[in-house]
Amino acid sequence: MRSLLLTLASVLVAGCAAGEESLGDEGAAFGESGDYARWAEVASAHGLQPNRNGEATVIGVRGQTLAGVSHPTRSTRAFDDFVVVLKADHTVMKLAMSTHPFETRGVPGVPDVDGDGAGDVGMIAPGRYRAIGRGPSRLVGGRPAYDVVTAAGSGKLPGTRDTNHDGIFSDAEAEASEARGDVVTAVLFHHANGGAPPAVGCQVFADADITALVTAVGGAKASFDYVLVDDI
Repeated sequence: MRSLLLTLASVLVAGCAAGEESLGDEGAAFGESGDYARWAEVASAHGLQPNRNGEATVIGVRGQTLAGVSHPTRSTRAFDDFVVVLKADHTVMKLAMSTHPFETRGVPGVPDVDGDGAGDVGMIAPGRYRAIGRGPSRLVGGRPAYDVVTAAGSGKLPGTRDTNHDGIFSDAEAEASEARGDVVTAVLFHHANGGAPPAVGCQVFADADITALVTAVGGAKASFDYVLVDDI
């Protein structure tokens, strides 16, 4: 499977607070692309039927920028991952985003899973999900947003908690999270600027890119399949 994705990648690839790095302008440069079939194959390899029921299909790529530069994943205020939107008309849009938290600590409501007195920020695991539009009456920071649930419809998503607060989600922390049965809840697709909640597990975008995403997936009430993969 990984060899297939690496082969595809070689062909395919050549915000919460002020001060974050934005790669949003690169999304406009990509625009509509002709590689729908290749990205549809990536979706299929992860068990998704592209554009099922006439909906958009979204692929999140963690650990790789929109320009194709691979990097370690950690909590940082940067849109250094990207999504590929397989639109219902079989065209493709690519947008910069963040699949990781911006913050490492100090956010009210984050659970303390190891009992050290400090909340432990979580990051959802790669896998298959659904995103459900909240509509125009449930905006986040004045803009549309989407609730993320498991393929089975649960709001409790598998993930890893950063218990030492260094911004790195280590293998040891992942194993400990699995043993504890940690989950990440209240995960959204949302923009990451003024009025939005702190990014502590959501999939977040710059203002222009969340607007482009909403249009690409069919509006604020739309739902879509979402698969998150590690750097391919």
